[in-house]
Amino acid sequence: MTPRDAATILIYEVRNGTPHIFMGQRQASTVFMPNRFVFPGGRVDPLDATAADVGQPPSGHTVSLLCADLNGHRPIDQAKAIAMAAVRETFEEAGLVFGQPSKTSPDKLIDAARKAGAVGESWRAFTALGVTPDATPLTYFARAITPPGETRRYDTRFFCAERRHVAFATGENDGELGDLNWYAPDAISNLNVAPITSRILRDFLDLHCAADQSKLPVSVPLYHKQDGAFRRDVLSV
Repeated sequence: MTPRDAATILIYEVRNGTPHIFMGQRQASTVFMPNRFVFPGGRVDPLDATAADVGQPPSGHTVSLLCADLNGHRPIDQAKAIAMAAVRETFEEAGLVFGQPSKTSPDKLIDAARKAGAVGESWRAFTALGVTPDATPLTYFARAITPPGETRRYDTRFFCAERRHVAFATGENDGELGDLNWYAPDAISNLNVAPITSRILRDFLDLHCAADQSKLPVSVPLYHKQDGAFRRDVLSV
């Protein structure tokens, strides 16, 4: 089974010097990682590329990092779509909006959503709020590929962003995640999280605690299984 591109955002807020992470618990009925606490996210949909054309794409630095491990004829377009998928999934699963006020009616995205049917419903709802998607606050910091043999396989890119970049919260979500809340690292260690989630969280904390936080990461870890062994490789521009 070929892994599908996916994206997620680790949203955090610093309280008394400690980053609190926004997470929710997947429903027991879900096929992939049931009952696990996760960051909001999901797979890339075709319309996410259109959203990147209409909204604000990720920074050039983030795009460069994403393109470093993408194959194909249009890696830049796919990189932007991956970041926009993270924005959309966070809106769907948590009701948190990374967006900017619309200066003009985003007809291109709305028309594309209408033609796409159910796939475009989330973006139609997003633009109906009077905003266009904004991926500029997202920092790409890790990647993980679901091992072979799982019921679903994803090639997930992990972004992080501070809570202050969330334009607003709708107070609604699609119900896929329960117990949505802000958790300190010590509290997360007592939650039902997958080993890869714990590893990604440690990468984030290392990045957050770096001496010079003004410097963007120049490489990202890639977690995957090869020849039966779990590997941590490093991808760089």
